[in-house]
Formats: sequence, C-alpha cells, structure tokens
Amino acid sequence: MLFQFKSQNAYSRTLILIIGIAVIPLHTAAQNKRRFFLNEFQISANRMVPNENSSETGFGYGIGAYHAFRTEKMLNLLLGLEYNRISQFKDFLHSGRYQNAYDITLVANCMSLSFGPRFNIGTNTKVFFDTGIYADLVLKSQKSGTNYACIPEGVATICPLIQVKEDVRLSHTNGIYIGTGLRIPISKIELIVSADYRYGLNPTAVFHESSVIYHRYFRLKLGVRIN
Repeated sequence: MLFQFKSQNAYSRTLILIIGIAVIPLHTAAQNKRRFFLNEFQISANRMVPNENSSETGFGYGIGAYHAFRTEKMLNLLLGLEYNRISQFKDFLHSGRYQNAYDITLVANCMSLSFGPRFNIGTNTKVFFDTGIYADLVLKSQKSGTNYACIPEGVATICPLIQVKEDVRLSHTNGIYIGTGLRIPISKIELIVSADYRYGLNPTAVFHESSVIYHRYFRLKLGVRIN
C-alpha cells in the first residue's frame, strides 16, 4: 500500500487540548460582550517548504476568521478558525519493492484551528510578533501523477506506467507557528499585513521509510480588524 499511517490518538489528544484552551476565553467573551464575536478576517497565500531531496515547493491559499482578546493591551490573545489549501510536489517517491511514483502532486484541504499570544510594539501603527499552536484537520486530499509498478510474470517483468488522479487519505497534523506583522489604523478598522511560518510536528503520510511527508509552510497574509 502506498501510504502507511500512524495512530491518531496522540493527535486527538492535542486537538482536545487546543480546544480546551480556547473554550476558556470563549466563555469569558460570551459573558462580557454581546457584539459579534469575530473581529479579524484575513486572506493568505502559502508556500510549502521542501523537506527532503525529492520535494519541490508548492503554492496554496487560505482564508481565516479570528477573535483577538485584549486588543488594546500590549499582549493580545488570538483564536482563529481557517481554511487552508496546501500543495506539495514530489519528483520521485519510492513506495515499495516493485512500486515507484513520479511527478506526484499532493493537495490537502484543511480546516485549521490556532491559538496563541501576540505581542505589540508601538502606539499608532504597531509592529507585532506572534506565536502559538495550531492543528490542521484534513478535510479532503488528492494525489495526481504517474505510478510505475514492475510486476514479475514468469521470466519477464512488466512495468506499466499509470496516470493517476485520485482522493487519498492524509493524517491530521498539529504544530507550532511564529510570525510578525503590522497593524495599521485606518478609520474604524485596522489593516493587518503579516507573515508566519507553520511547522508541522507529525507526518501526514509515510510513502516509504525514506519518504515522509510533513506540512511545513510559509504564509503571507492580508487582513482587517474591526474596532
């Protein structure tokens, strides 16, 4: 089989922890504020970071909605819900004794949950640095490319090339992020320009012992915050 997967138990525990941490500020906000809970919205472009010799970068995009707590303070807390589409290109994958894959593109559509602090510097236009934890929940993923399987038949060996484009199952992943950006006040809103790097801690798939897939990617983001 092309993919081998690890147990989801550790990932599930991490997701429960993230959700548990997020529930406390959600409950507090619900008690103290009656206005619309979400106050930040962003669009993003992402670029996957190659993680082995046969990897090449892939590009994707995303959209997110957030709630920033303690927005007038130097230290904020940011809770976010996002959709991210990320891709990765592999020019070669060894997947077994008789099987290889060439020119493989993996695309993952993820629902992402993030939570972390944001440290602000400045009085009007503000520079900020943020970090935290996140989880990418894979909703749907696809694989396209060429499978190359050599099948022994008697004294001969048949090696057909098969073009594939199919749904595949990728594991959920969780990790840490770090980023920086600007908050620029414009009338009753703030323009937010930022960048971050997401570092996935667990593999989303294992093709073979020598070929492990991680989700690790840079993002450029543009958004607004409603005051």
